[in-house]
Amino acid sequence: MGLETAQCAEPQEAGSCDNKEALWSFSVSENRCVPFYFSGCGGNNNRFPSREACEQTCPAAYVPDKCTLPAETGQCFNYRERWFFDTTFKK
Repeated sequence: MGLETAQCAEPQEAGSCDNKEALWSFSVSENRCVPFYFSGCGGNNNRFPSREACEQTCPAAYVPDKCTLPAETGQCFNYRERWFFDTTFKK
């Protein structure tokens, strides 16, 4: 997985400040670029200034190895038990 496609596999992160900048990120679960609000600090590399920039870096046909994806915990407080593969412990 190249650097560009690795950033596409990162979970969407709004960051930890109070701004609301409208950006785009690639959603692995939806296999497409989706809009979100970035807080202005923190976050990760899965954010783009436009849908076009996101789609150019993360084509819709991009399908990452599911076992290497980070756990997506979501942004809300709906405490549901979920399972994911831990690449450190290989289980």
